[in-house]
Amino acid sequence: MPASATRTLLSTRLAAAAAAAGGDYRLNEWSGRVPERWRADMALLYTAMSTEEPSAGLDEPESVWTEERLMETEELEAGDGRTSLFAVVEHVPTGRLCGLTVLSVPATAL
Repeated sequence: MPASATRTLLSTRLAAAAAAAGGDYRLNEWSGRVPERWRADMALLYTAMSTEEPSAGLDEPESVWTEERLMETEELEAGDGRTSLFAVVEHVPTGRLCGLTVLSVPATAL
């Protein structure tokens, strides 16, 4: 599929998803450290991902994340020259995060 057709398809699907979700959800993006206001939500989302992500049917123990663990991980990544790229879904009425995608990028890739 040509790039222009791909962009058109993506735009169409994004518009349909936004219409279905209404104004209750917002996409937020950033790179680097998690903003302070969302640290608790991110810790909860990381904890949920430890058991909810696909695991090929294997039982995985829950990996509990705290705000402190989150900040320690950020320090380690910064020391390794890694940058995290985030896309999160915010539930607008509550201001809470309810979905996320994160990519950890090595310094050599930037």
